[in-house]
Amino acid sequence: MKQIVIHFLVVLGFHYGKSYVAPVLSVCSRNDPNLEKCIMNAVEKIRQNVIDANYGDGRKAPRFDPMYIDRMEINNGAGFRLVLTNVTIKGTGGFINKKIRPDLAGKKFDIVSVLPKMTIIGKYDLNMQILLLNAVGKGDFRLQLTPVLEVCSRDDPNLGECIMKVVDKIRPNIANGDYGGGRTAPKLDPFAIDKVDIDHGPSFRAKLRNVTIDGFSKFVLKKVRSDLPNQRFLISATVPSCFVKGKYELNMNILLLKINGKGDFNLTLDNTQVNMMIQYYLEPKGDKKFLKFRPVELKIKFDKARFYLKNLFGGDPALEEIGNQAINANPHLLLDEVKPAIKEKLKESLTFISNSVVEGAEEDELLPRKKT
Repeated sequence: MKQIVIHFLVVLGFHYGKSYVAPVLSVCSRNDPNLEKCIMNAVEKIRQNVIDANYGDGRKAPRFDPMYIDRMEINNGAGFRLVLTNVTIKGTGGFINKKIRPDLAGKKFDIVSVLPKMTIIGKYDLNMQILLLNAVGKGDFRLQLTPVLEVCSRDDPNLGECIMKVVDKIRPNIANGDYGGGRTAPKLDPFAIDKVDIDHGPSFRAKLRNVTIDGFSKFVLKKVRSDLPNQRFLISATVPSCFVKGKYELNMNILLLKINGKGDFNLTLDNTQVNMMIQYYLEPKGDKKFLKFRPVELKIKFDKARFYLKNLFGGDPALEEIGNQAINANPHLLLDEVKPAIKEKLKESLTFISNSVVEGAEEDELLPRKKT
């Protein structure tokens, strides 16, 4: 979520006999218990004046949308120099004020706003060093910034549905692990597990390597229930189909049959049920409290599963077929052994993903109260 926190100084001027206020500006009493709301309404009223830079009675200011920057230069003296010229920024007039903190004693206001979309165009002149590569270029550039995350009001009677829509919108980000602004997290699709080692003695030993799971991002949210007094969300979802593949080494007993093998394997999972409890807390930092998620609590129930392990019994085709038939007669015998490892890795990634999405945001920014 792109956020701009603006600190500015309000100088209060008093005159004997009378005072003058720009004709477009509504005034707010400093004693108003709803001063924040009054200021937000006043700003909303003059939005078009801010965009057009016309405040009436001949009062002018630089345009706010589009904004223009003649020239800016960044030179860190360590192999990086960037000069931008004729820069135009469009979209700043679409700001949405989320919070205003009046500090009348300090004669300032802290404002938190969200810009739904910004487009920046202009000319660039770049010279930078990347390892042994000297990157040089000059010409036109275009940059489009859009927020990853939308917000839902905590007072929304359909808060669960709102959250479901937000999650569905960022599904591509969840899949590829890119949340914008340089924020990344492990990909959910394909989901990777480097290794799994299980040793229950002579009756069951297994090693899995280079495991990838395709299909997790196709999850279908069934229900999201909010419990804001306890700062948590209860989520139910279904994953229609997953395809798992990797390398295996296995020794296991199924009744009187001793199965062993080493090679490639694949596994198809259908109709997997997932239930999660995601709880957040507020982490103080300076005068702010940022929202953070605790480790996700996760329950997984695999419904239908089918394995295929290549090279069972040294690759004998007939024995390989018999071995796979025995495993798939009750696939949960094997699946229940590897389930804890999949679950722990998934819990770790989902916690990381959740915190990546909300990084740098406060509770009132993500779950604001509805304006009245």
